[in-house]
Amino acid sequence: MAAQPPTPPPTATLADIPQLAFQLTQPNTLAIRAAEKALKPLLKDPSSIPILLNVLSNTGAANNATYDPGTRQICAILLKKKLPEHYLKFPLPDRSQLKAGIITLLVSEPLRILRLSLIGIIGRIAEVDVNGDINAGCDWPEIFQLISNNLTDPAHANNALLRELSFLLLSEMTDTVGNKMKSLFAPLSGMYMGVLSDQTRNSAEDNKVKSAALTSLGQLMSFLSDDDGTLNPNGPRTPPPISHFAPLIPIVLTTADACRSRGDEDTLQVINDVVYDLVNSPLEEVTVFIPQVVAYCALVINDGNLDLTTRDGASLVVSTVAECKPKLFGRKCNVEGIVESMMCIIEVSEESAAGAFFENNPAWKEDAEEGEEDDEDENYDGPTQCGIAQGVLDVLACNLPMKYIFKTVITKIGERMGSQDPRRRKAGVATLGVVCEGCREKLCENLPSIMPQVLSAGLDVDPLVRECACFALGQAAEFCQPEIIDYSQQILPVVFRLLDDPSISVQTTSCYVLEMFCEHLQPSSITSILKALMEKLVGMLQQATRKCVREMAVAAIAAVAIAAEKEFIPYLHLTTSIMAQLMNLQTDDQLALRGRAMECMGHMAVAVEKEAFRPYFQETMKRCAESLQVDSTELHEYAFAVFANLSKVMGREFSPVLPELVPHVLKIIQESDGLISEEEAKENGELSDLAMPQGQGPQGGGQKQQQQLQAFDDSDAESDEEDEDKRYVVRTAMLDAKKCAITALGEMAGHCEADFLPYLETSMETLKNASEYWHPTIVEETLGVLPSLVVCSIAGHHANADGDGDGDGDGAKVPFENGEIGEASPMSAHTAAVCAAVMNVIVPFLDGNEASTVSAACSAIQSVLELCGPHALIPHATFVLPILLDLAKSKHKCQELEEGLSLEANTYQDEEDDEEDHDNYMTSTMDLIGAIARIMGQHFNQFLPQFLEPIANFCKTSRPTADRSMGQGAIAELAQGCKEGVLPFFETVFYPVIMSGLADKENSVRRNAAFAAGTICEELGSNVTSVYPNLMQGLYPLFQISIENSDSAAACRDNAVSAMCRMMSACPEHCPMAQVLPEVLKCLPLVDDHGEDEAVYECLTKLFAAGVPELVGGAGRGELVRIVTAACAEDSDVDDEIKDKLKSVFGGATI
Repeated sequence: MAAQPPTPPPTATLADIPQLAFQLTQPNTLAIRAAEKALKPLLKDPSSIPILLNVLSNTGAANNATYDPGTRQICAILLKKKLPEHYLKFPLPDRSQLKAGIITLLVSEPLRILRLSLIGIIGRIAEVDVNGDINAGCDWPEIFQLISNNLTDPAHANNALLRELSFLLLSEMTDTVGNKMKSLFAPLSGMYMGVLSDQTRNSAEDNKVKSAALTSLGQLMSFLSDDDGTLNPNGPRTPPPISHFAPLIPIVLTTADACRSRGDEDTLQVINDVVYDLVNSPLEEVTVFIPQVVAYCALVINDGNLDLTTRDGASLVVSTVAECKPKLFGRKCNVEGIVESMMCIIEVSEESAAGAFFENNPAWKEDAEEGEEDDEDENYDGPTQCGIAQGVLDVLACNLPMKYIFKTVITKIGERMGSQDPRRRKAGVATLGVVCEGCREKLCENLPSIMPQVLSAGLDVDPLVRECACFALGQAAEFCQPEIIDYSQQILPVVFRLLDDPSISVQTTSCYVLEMFCEHLQPSSITSILKALMEKLVGMLQQATRKCVREMAVAAIAAVAIAAEKEFIPYLHLTTSIMAQLMNLQTDDQLALRGRAMECMGHMAVAVEKEAFRPYFQETMKRCAESLQVDSTELHEYAFAVFANLSKVMGREFSPVLPELVPHVLKIIQESDGLISEEEAKENGELSDLAMPQGQGPQGGGQKQQQQLQAFDDSDAESDEEDEDKRYVVRTAMLDAKKCAITALGEMAGHCEADFLPYLETSMETLKNASEYWHPTIVEETLGVLPSLVVCSIAGHHANADGDGDGDGDGAKVPFENGEIGEASPMSAHTAAVCAAVMNVIVPFLDGNEASTVSAACSAIQSVLELCGPHALIPHATFVLPILLDLAKSKHKCQELEEGLSLEANTYQDEEDDEEDHDNYMTSTMDLIGAIARIMGQHFNQFLPQFLEPIANFCKTSRPTADRSMGQGAIAELAQGCKEGVLPFFETVFYPVIMSGLADKENSVRRNAAFAAGTICEELGSNVTSVYPNLMQGLYPLFQISIENSDSAAACRDNAVSAMCRMMSACPEHCPMAQVLPEVLKCLPLVDDHGEDEAVYECLTKLFAAGVPELVGGAGRGELVRIVTAACAEDSDVDDEIKDKLKSVFGGATI
């Protein structure tokens, strides 16, 4: 009979260890805790090790009884934990005896669960005891001899148990073998090959051997995947250690696929981890097999018989290759096949395919299921089949060069959207929504052919298709700006109809479309349907019972307010009264709706501005302040966003709350996210993971008992591994709230003027610390708000610094002149000190590794320079300019492409003049270069030759649209800043680049080229009149663009008109007024780009004063009356200062 030790005495001794181990197996929580407490001090004594080993080996029990398997397993786990700590304290003879005893026990132990634990113990001993190679004084040759005999001795050829045991030992000793047993690599490679390629052994036991060998080999390859071996500077490269095993990758994948066929998911999950490490390897020996790895993972993803976690692991590998080696993926990894298979998964899936919309809002997902009962999956919180497929498609779209992905995916989308099968239509439109972000530029170019299909899907008879159409429209509204605005008149009626859809998910998703779309609309685009739209949304909000509908209705109302601007004022009182009720919600399940209502109040304030919102300001502040007392990070996030908006709107009227609010905001920014070591987290519960769940204690022997003992099986548990590298537990729930708090601090500093000065020093120190935060989102947000501290200083230390005169400080800037660099800085001493402190934090991030952080640094530096002038740059110029030049040349370290890799006969590089995709961070780089040129003026001329070529390269016709547009804009800014300094390069660079841009097919490129043409003519005057005819000929087609329902076309035409006006202002005698002026007047007033109003009306004023006949008489005079009347109208978008000038010159509408 098994020994049944009694309850341990109050003061336990080493002799009580067996009793305490048994107590841990019992279904009694209090007894378990008492045993843990008693064991903890005992296990610090090295003498505990022999006792634990005696129990494990079934020796030492009273009356020759045996210990039950549960107690033995507990002791095995304790040995594995504590043996490394005590092992070296034993004399050498005792160590040798211990090792020999463990090997003997391993070979003879009949219970698999205990054999696995013994293997774990051996691995721990090897970590501390094996210090040399097998041929160089190995401290434990016996264990490796045992492995070799089991795998090579013909006597053991049919003993599957011993062969499996040997591979399990190798798995457990992966680090030891990889670090210290390099002489074993060659023979091990042969052993692995022999077992994995043996097609004659296919029994269940043989398959266990193959799975163990597969796991062992995979872990060893994973361990060696980033070891590039010994570098020989004076000779050829020494092959890395993995070169022994990399040729086995195909057989590994073949064997893994056999595991897939028989449903061996434990092995498959190990292989997922292995191939993940392999695809991240920089070694060519491994990289050559990546296409085969991707093909294998695609099979796993598509296997509907596998667990979703296994399939999700394989999808991570595919996504990682696409992210890390996008060109390799595009060339060699069958993009078309993977896209097709992912769309097929979406097609057959019964889940919602509305992208990540509901996946990111699980409460909405549950709420939108309309009472469907599915008890089996009620608590399921893992990956979904549809989510896996869409995740892969999203990564492919965001990372692969467009020439590898766009044509394939858009063709397959079109085929499915035209299908008679609603499942195929669903898959097509869902995929379109998923790829909107990654393929946005190409989609913008193809909107004329895509939008009719999407709008048709929005009216589909199938609710799942309509839901996905809503999602696709929302994604397009978010990512395809500004081109998507041209379709507002077609989209809004469809969305309006979908708000009445009987499907809850369609209603919710249509609100999302409205939110995304309205954020970018102008008041004129929404005025005609504003009344009906508000009635519909308010009705939904008041009548709906589901959280998802109510939350999204509030979000849509907020977006409508932003779009309508002051046109929203008639709806303000009713809407604020509804939001006031929602801001009082108290139950936990309604906090998100409460937060949305707070957010809506902030957006409405921005829309209607200070005077209209003032009656609701105090109540809104009170409700938001109350929300900070609620234990909800999400609610705090909403509150900080409202504070940011209200400080922006109310200016110094917000200042009275600063004494109470700023310390709280600073505290949130300073607060730790609970980053503690895993070791610290376990300090007071070291043995808690040993306790048997209540009711699961050992109930006897045999198979039933062995199944129950699985709760103690720690062979694969990472929590029991004491890795070299410390692991951390991170509480990330505060991230979004911290980000919003930083934003709020910046807005308060920027808009409360001198009232914020008492908090400036503490804020600077807090933000400096935040810039060193571990998460890039926080770093980038911090960089973005640091210039606001400069604004505060300027407002408080420069008289009349409020440039726009509205008293809120948002127009504050130092009174400097572009290009003027005198000995004395125009900055006050205080502003100079704040500016220096801010720049000292921001500038080093230009040399960062992350492109997004470098981009944020560029934008922040530009903001400071535009506030403070050239003196802000001078101390940093020698650091900043070379880095910007590297960025322009794509040679910055954050722009490192995947390494050039040779794949058989094909080189990694593309054939000729490969068209790269646009890098968004380059826009901020070019903006900063342009700003420096503008602010430094002629002092930048010395750098112009270096920057000009890489900037002009962006304008090549082979570049993406966004690159060409960005390049043309930069060319214009260089001309603005360097003025006559660009003359030596006009004929060779500026002129051909501008002419190429004017002939471009894309409005955004032509718009910037037109701006560049006008700017350079304005700056160079008579030096360029010889090309006036060609420039005018290039500009003329832009006057003929149809601007109906197209903001991008209107902006393009506006810039062409402005360019012609600049040319007429600069050299009127070289302009054929009779031909040019009527075309210009027909296109006025400007429709979209009112930043060009000043150039246009200055030209008209100048020509009128000069008495140009085509303007002061005949039809020209009538056109002038029409234009000036419209420009001076109360509802005109022309700036008030320009209106005053027009009235003073022309006498209002009377000329």
